Amino acid sequence: AQLSVQSEPAGCAVTIDGKPAAARTPLTTPIDAGRELSLEVSCPGASVPWLRWILAIPGQSVQAAVKAAGS
Repeated sequence: AQLSVQSEPAGCAVTIDGKPAAARTPLTTPIDAGRELSLEVSCPGASVPWLRWILAIPGQSVQAAVKAAGS
């Protein structure tokens, strides 16, 4: 499965299931299908990170669009 994360502003740090992603937003990365993963996006200037739980099925793409509070 694939995860695509877009953010406003770009350049936000992404953590997937407790592990930092290799790149900042925008990014597309493979994720494990069939299990629930935490997705955290931390943007500069945002007081709290954006946090959601995601679940992908095999062959599915998951997309997340994040707008940082205050941006």
